[in-house]
Amino acid sequence: LRAACATMSAWLRQVDAAEARILELHKDAKRKLQDQSDAHLQWLQESTQSIIESLQQSSAARKKRRLDPAPQEQGTEAGPTLSRSDVKDLRVKDLRVELKARGLSTAGRKADLAARLLEALDEEAEAAAASPDAVSERASTSPAASEKDVGAKAAADADAASPVLPVSPQPASSVVEDSDMLVVEEGP
Repeated sequence: LRAACATMSAWLRQVDAAEARILELHKDAKRKLQDQSDAHLQWLQESTQSIIESLQQSSAARKKRRLDPAPQEQGTEAGPTLSRSDVKDLRVKDLRVELKARGLSTAGRKADLAARLLEALDEEAEAAAASPDAVSERASTSPAASEKDVGAKAAADADAASPVLPVSPQPASSVVEDSDMLVVEEGP
């Protein structure tokens, strides 16, 4: 019986030692898991903060571009370039935005706005062919642009009374208006 008790006692000590080792390993594993979780949580927080800052900067840049449609330093427009066929499809509101971005008058009817924008597009194309860096300077300091503004205001004021002849040193052009179509014919 004593031998059985001694054997049982030895066996219980081994079990106790094994349980103690298991508990120690469990605590170590739990500690490592907690450390890894903390590290992952910190990385996740930093990544989330970085993404939020990036989105805020991107949003601010989009808002700035939307509020400031002025030409960029290289002489290109902030938005996509317009073709002559695109001008016909623009709404009055969009025509005014494009004209304002080019520093031109926004007064008048849709046909007047479209004709003014088409002239500006032609001038920009000519200026780009001559000197790509001079587009924005010519648009803002051109005497022809200020004459167009004066002519457009006079046309808007006297529209009902009589037609206003263009006061421009440029070649004469006639504009044929239709409810859906705007055709520009240049003279000889």
